Amino acid sequence: MAKYKFNPGIIAADSLTDILLFVQSEFVTGDMVVFDIDEVLITERLDPFYFEHFKVESDLYKEFNLLDSEQKDLFFFFLLVTQSPQNIQLMDISIPELMLNLQNEGVICVANTAMPSSFMKCGRQFNFAEARKRLLSEFGFNFSVPEFSIDLSDILEDLLDRNFATNPIWDSGVLFSSKASKSTTQMALLRCMSNVPRKFLFVDDNIENVRQMFGDISEMGIECYCIHYTKSQHVTWEDYFSVEDYNRELGKQEFFLRDLIGGGEVNSYFSEYEDLQ
Repeated sequence: MAKYKFNPGIIAADSLTDILLFVQSEFVTGDMVVFDIDEVLITERLDPFYFEHFKVESDLYKEFNLLDSEQKDLFFFFLLVTQSPQNIQLMDISIPELMLNLQNEGVICVANTAMPSSFMKCGRQFNFAEARKRLLSEFGFNFSVPEFSIDLSDILEDLLDRNFATNPIWDSGVLFSSKASKSTTQMALLRCMSNVPRKFLFVDDNIENVRQMFGDISEMGIECYCIHYTKSQHVTWEDYFSVEDYNRELGKQEFFLRDLIGGGEVNSYFSEYEDLQ
């Protein structure tokens, strides 16, 4: 039984468990739940370099700051390709199981996330979509529903007319919206569905995304719940990682950066991530 009863509208909440227990009690087969990914399903990447060097402008940071833009970008590329459950955690450990319960009841669960440009100044490309899908799978999320295999490629390709840097992608139940608004890509998905959901719930930590989604989806006549998820405003890295985790990541970041600054060979750091490049 859900602890809280939500009314349609824009709602601030910091417990995904309460939200999904409400969905479980009120939504039926064919209704839809849409999750933002970063700082809703998973945390930001643990980044000790920011605290130990960038924030205090340490000597190592000053050396980093002397690098050219391409070399700096190579460090940021390193942070991207090495994302894993060692430096990213679930925002709420109960969510994969709760989502699976909803899916077993026929509630459609998809994700909708922004997607940065894949090209970096260091001359490398980062396969953001593949990295996100892999990470979600490692945490037990499966948004890919065989009977929900709508082909959105032509529709999303049309969004390139708006001069977005990266083409929006619909892949394995995840909308990678690029620089398009999430409500734009979400409405494209809904309009391709043979049966539009009676109820719709969207969770995002960005209030502007929440407001726009509520306005656009409500205009379609769908009962709409848009959740401004505020948990990230009340937690820090200490809530998800141990001091050992922190020190391990700090060591990896410093070791890579000192090799980079010293002109060492850093390509070996990326060899196991070739499919993400």
